[in-house]
Amino acid sequence: LDEDDHGWLESLAPDNERARAGLDRVADGLAAGAAAALLEGRDEDAAQLVDEALGLKPESPQLAYLTRQISQERGRRLLAEAQEAADANDFQTTVTRLDEAATLLDADISAQAYAALDPFLARSEAELAEGNVARAEGILEQVVLVVPDHARIAPLERAIADRKYQRAVARKREAQEASMRAAEDARVQERVDALLAAAAASTDAGRLVGEGDDNTLAQLRAARALK
Repeated sequence: LDEDDHGWLESLAPDNERARAGLDRVADGLAAGAAAALLEGRDEDAAQLVDEALGLKPESPQLAYLTRQISQERGRRLLAEAQEAADANDFQTTVTRLDEAATLLDADISAQAYAALDPFLARSEAELAEGNVARAEGILEQVVLVVPDHARIAPLERAIADRKYQRAVARKREAQEASMRAAEDARVQERVDALLAAAAASTDAGRLVGEGDDNTLAQLRAARALK
């Protein structure tokens, strides 16, 4: 039956029990076809048949049940697609599919969401182990937006914070050591400059060599020993 046939039969239904019974039989046949399609994994075909049947028999408990079953099947398929996207490190698709599944499934999908996002947490942990703190933190921040109470998040956050603290301490220590080296280099250079000035004065005075340190040779040797 096409839409015109449905309309014609419906126009007869209020005053014609046989027409009403005919509509019910058509709706039941569509429901049976939908159930068969659902069993075969063809939820799109099932949904189309149910929509047609609802136009004839909108109060049918059987059709209401089939509608819920189709939603559940679509939700489960979306969860599977989310897991596939997660395995491929496609975070955006993973989150999108999880959101779509949540709108279709009556049950809480937290467990499935946790499982789908586990690969991203593993990647964050791997990045941290390799010293890529910024990458590890960026991945973790995305996961937190989806499943903020995941059991693996808090330990990873602490590990990232600890690594950042260690790096900050190391940078501060390196800066202090660099400052100390610069100060020591300045002191050495100051002493060398003084010895070179003294050597020039000794040369001008004709004290090129001699006993003690008050001569050009001794002063140049002292400068060379320092730098």
